[in-house]
Formats: sequence, structure tokens, C-alpha cells
Amino acid sequence: SLSIVLLFTFIFLFSLVIWNFGVFRVCLLAGTRLVQKCGKKPEELCTSCESGTFTTVPGVEQCQKCTECTEFQQVQKACTSTHDTVCVCQKGYRCSDPKCSSCELQCPEGQELVGGSCQPCPEGTFQNGTQRTCIAWTKKYCALDTKMSPLSWPKK
Repeated sequence: SLSIVLLFTFIFLFSLVIWNFGVFRVCLLAGTRLVQKCGKKPEELCTSCESGTFTTVPGVEQCQKCTECTEFQQVQKACTSTHDTVCVCQKGYRCSDPKCSSCELQCPEGQELVGGSCQPCPEGTFQNGTQRTCIAWTKKYCALDTKMSPLSWPKK
């Protein structure tokens, strides 16, 4: 009768949801990768990323290789199965790009990096310790931390 068909339909759908929940529970965790798409045991469909690899996206077929810090970098946060290595520059060096994929020498105030070494800024330019290169002085530019002496005040 109709009630028996509905009951079996409900049981079938319920068991399908429970089985899929098992797959989602295992495969929807960061740090896991898909081993196979089908199988009787949900826990066998996914596995943790191997040592030296990671993924922030769960259920991918392949985990990514962990970043290795380059010369003049040090590990700030070690790679785990759920996130990549975080590298920072050693003291006296700065990131050479926004992703900090490598480091370069950080020149002191009044110098800029030229050919791998710090050189004095050319006449009429400056570098306040935060820039990479020397820039031309302008009448409008005055760094926030600049102090004026009485000798530099305008005369009335």
C-alpha cells in the first residue's frame, strides 16, 4: 500500500543522508584529500595530507607541497596539514614582494639598495628607512616623525 512505499522511501532517503553525512564529516575537513569517490566505508574515502603537504580546501584530490623558507628567511609558523608555512625575513632584511617569497637587504635611512648592496642616496633624494629606493625631495613632503629646528622655520 501507499504507506509502506512511503515508509521505505523515507528509510532509503534517511540512510542516504546518513551515509553522505559520514562522507561529509570525513571529507569536509581542511587538511584532508580525496582517496576515492565511491566506497562502502566513508572513512576510507578521504585521508589526511601526507607530511610536508597541506590543503586549506577539503576533499581535493592532491595536497599542496609546503613552502620552504628561502635564504634570509626564517619559519614563523611551521606547515601543518591545514596551513602552509609562514616565513618572515631575518633581522636586517625586508620582504622583496607582497607575498614575501624572498628577502632583500634593508638599507638604513639615507641609503638605497643598488645591485645587492646599500648605497648613499643621490643628491636631492632621501630614504627614510621605510622605502626601498631614494625619492626626490618635494616642497610638500614632510615625514610625520620629522622635527623642525628653529633654523628651518620661515622668517617673518
